[in-house]
Amino acid sequence: ITAFFLALYYKHLSIVRLLLERRAHPSSPCSFNSLHAAARGGFEKEIIMFIQDFEVKVDIKDIDRATPIIYALQLLEKEASETIPLLFSFGAKKDAIVRDGCWTYANLARSMGRERLVTWLESEANDS
Repeated sequence: ITAFFLALYYKHLSIVRLLLERRAHPSSPCSFNSLHAAARGGFEKEIIMFIQDFEVKVDIKDIDRATPIIYALQLLEKEASETIPLLFSFGAKKDAIVRDGCWTYANLARSMGRERLVTWLESEANDS
């Protein structure tokens, strides 16, 4: 886990800005990436910056093979419905099979009781 990840996870955006000013790089070979934490926090500005300016891969997987979309699914439904389309707009795979190779994003949303997201995610996957 990196300082970037922890600052984002605990919503300390002033620390994130300080790390960027000190030229820290948000992409790392550690277990979890800063993009995962930014997606978990719904931090749109940071998501855009990490992908565009630092070329962090939008579908980067953590040590457990979770993508930033999986982290975004943990947000409140309204926030998730704003963050996930942003990740899709940068090329996140809409029809991904994740975790142990048998879960779609819609399956994960269903297991979390996110029925509105399920319908939308199924539609997105079918359109890809």
